[in-house]
Amino acid sequence: MSGVDSLPPYLEAIRIDPSYARAYERAAQIALLQGNVERAHALAAQGLRLDSQTAPLWVVLSESYQREGDPARARQALEYALAVDPALDASAYQALASHYLRTGDLARADSLLLHAPANSSPGLRAYLTGVRARTAGDLEAARVAFAAAARDSNAAVGVLVDWGNAEYESGHLDVAEQAYRRALRSNRARARR
Repeated sequence: MSGVDSLPPYLEAIRIDPSYARAYERAAQIALLQGNVERAHALAAQGLRLDSQTAPLWVVLSESYQREGDPARARQALEYALAVDPALDASAYQALASHYLRTGDLARADSLLLHAPANSSPGLRAYLTGVRARTAGDLEAARVAFAAAARDSNAAVGVLVDWGNAEYESGHLDVAEQAYRRALRSNRARARR
């Protein structure tokens, strides 16, 4: 594992300077990528105690809450992340829109789309269409919409996973595998940033 993918350098940076919020951010992101949700949650929470205006830490906290089975807190953390930094990448908008759509709040999802920054993924509208279709039980429409959203070279990992899931559920196993592989590559590339 390279230093970029490895947790110890960031933990050492925290030991040297416990007030360095960026080290908490990277350590929490890596812990989450490694599947250590409890540690990611703790690191994100500690980093936010130092600097509550660090939007990426709110995103990690949101993902931690989601994986811990607390979607309400996950949604709140994402809302706060976007309030702190409305220019976050499209994945934060997609995750929050997905929360809204899962709870049937289509109006909030549409409003979020209207307020997404200009640099948002061009596939965001297609993604929301896919989530709406999946929620309505229209697997074929969801599959087509997620595939359209995934055409964006900067598609978020969640979009790629949703696309893969829809392809898998439709019996298109080769395409599902392609989507999952792309999600893994994309996730690794984002971790290096």
